[in-house]
Amino acid sequence: RLKPIKLGTQEIHFKYAAPSRLYWADRPGMRVVQALHWMQDMLTQKGERKRIQATLRRLFADPKHGEAIREDLRAGLSAVPIWMQEFLREILRADPHEAKP
Repeated sequence: RLKPIKLGTQEIHFKYAAPSRLYWADRPGMRVVQALHWMQDMLTQKGERKRIQATLRRLFADPKHGEAIREDLRAGLSAVPIWMQEFLREILRADPHEAKP
């Protein structure tokens, strides 16, 4: 465990970060994983869940970045919580070109 660092009157305390969180740093799927963490509670509401799924389908169908994001999420699926794996598997299985822009 690292000791706090003092910079003038400010003290910086380091916190433990799970390796699974660090896995996504600077990766194409990073923002999707982060957003899903923030919206976890919303996913229990059927209407919100469908809206989020539709948004992700459009993102995954994006001609510029969609494929990289999809492939990154597929490759790192084991690094996300089980609830997120279940949510993403369904979307990642679908044909991204079926999404409406």
